[in-house]
Amino acid sequence: MVEYSFMAGLIAMVAMAAVAALGLQSKDQWEQSQNKIGGAFSANAGSPSSSPGSGTGGGANTDNAGSGSN
Repeated sequence: MVEYSFMAGLIAMVAMAAVAALGLQSKDQWEQSQNKIGGAFSANAGSPSSSPGSGTGGGANTDNAGSGSN
């Protein structure tokens, strides 16, 4: 009985260590993704196509206002 409880405790410790390691690795990958996405948005912040209503991103296109083409 003592041996089984020792083995169960050992298995539980290994499982907790594996979950903790996986959590840290997952956190690091999410942070890398967040930084890459944030970098992509900040790199395009000054471009004219990032303003609302211009380009193909939706919104009303006011560049052709009054030209007769819809």
